[in-house]
Amino acid sequence: MSAVWEEAVRCHREGNFAEADQLYHRVLREAEVAEDKNAYEIARYHLARVAFDGQDNAVAVRRFNRLLEIQEYNGDNRGVSRTYRYLAELYIRQDDLERAVKMAEKSYDIVEGVWDREQMASSKHLLGILYQKMGEDSKAISSLRESQAIWEEIPNEAALLQTTLVLADVYEDQGNLPIAVRAIKQALKLLSQEDDVEEIAELHFRLAQASLELKDNRATLTHLLACLGRHRVLQSPLLQRDIEAVQHLRGLMEADDFWGQILNRIGDEGTEQFRFLLNEYFPQEEEIPEPKNLVKKTVSVDEPSMETESVMEEDASIDLAEVSIEELLKSEDPHEDLDDTEEEPSNSQEEMELKPHEDETKDELSSFGGELLSEEYSRTQELSKHQTVKKEAPPVVVNWEEEDVDRTESSLFVDTKSDFIITDITRSKIHLAEVEINNNFYRHFVASFFGVLIALLLVQWILV
Repeated sequence: MSAVWEEAVRCHREGNFAEADQLYHRVLREAEVAEDKNAYEIARYHLARVAFDGQDNAVAVRRFNRLLEIQEYNGDNRGVSRTYRYLAELYIRQDDLERAVKMAEKSYDIVEGVWDREQMASSKHLLGILYQKMGEDSKAISSLRESQAIWEEIPNEAALLQTTLVLADVYEDQGNLPIAVRAIKQALKLLSQEDDVEEIAELHFRLAQASLELKDNRATLTHLLACLGRHRVLQSPLLQRDIEAVQHLRGLMEADDFWGQILNRIGDEGTEQFRFLLNEYFPQEEEIPEPKNLVKKTVSVDEPSMETESVMEEDASIDLAEVSIEELLKSEDPHEDLDDTEEEPSNSQEEMELKPHEDETKDELSSFGGELLSEEYSRTQELSKHQTVKKEAPPVVVNWEEEDVDRTESSLFVDTKSDFIITDITRSKIHLAEVEINNNFYRHFVASFFGVLIALLLVQWILV
């Protein structure tokens, strides 16, 4: 059974759903013969999942309903709640939002009775998405905020990140950009500065889009520099998009203001590197093209890990020192927290479409039965929406000295020599040297002390 199971998992991971389906049926029959109820339920779950991942919706609905009967009989409330959410997603695919809402509400009611906080947060998240698709913005915001509160309480920063991004989508749909900006900044705080560089860059671009709509050119430039600098380090193909957006903003600002803000952000050497980069793409300064994507949201967030850590708010600062790229990627950006007070939501009737979701099979199928103890957050969280046509917003009056902005380190634009990069091995050697110096100091001190003491005793003995 173990060999068949491993082969089924491999096929499922590789997207060979037909072969995986056959192998899962073999596992199911073996579990039935062995009267292993746990293995039987797991095999049923994976048979439903392989149909779900293979977009065979009718078969997936039938198999999840069969799994639901088994879970209810076994009293598996956690599994029942998860299965209801899968059924809700399947009904979303079929554009049957009313049945999807009923499934999501049942998912919440089941776990509320046993006070399973993690499952409650997942169900509230799904309900928030469904209410938004149905145009019930107030209910959507209420559900998502409840989900946020639970994730913060548990805590689970990965899931909190996903919920916060969906909440930002809702605010953007309403045209409530200031609150949306704060939500995105809160999401930025939850991303690892070392591992999520691309996601951080795209969130900065999203903040630049919102700031441009708010006619806050300085904040737009700040976030474009943060995005462009990271793409420069990564040598990303999106660098040209960022350059075009900066060049467009350059045409909207006074030259002194534009270059003054860049100088304040990235210093003298960084500014020279930025000029060189800008002239490389646009040697003729008088020609200012329209940006391709500056007013179109393009944010991609990977499937979250389940690690939790506390998030501390830091004051905004500008570091103009030349530091290495490795040190930059380990530093944290201070951001503004999401306020407790919200503006009155509007009655936007825009509907969201289901976005293609990431393949979760690797994490969930890594061990036999481990998937029943895990949550599939990205299934219900990676949804897109139509871009709404928003009215031109009035200019935003900003106190630049007090505004909580994201710092753009000069090292993003300064080419640091590799000779000066301190590696982990070098740090270890430095530490060992410091320990040796300390030890030598203490040895010499003790030896000198006893030497002086012996000399004094000898002198006293001779005089006596």
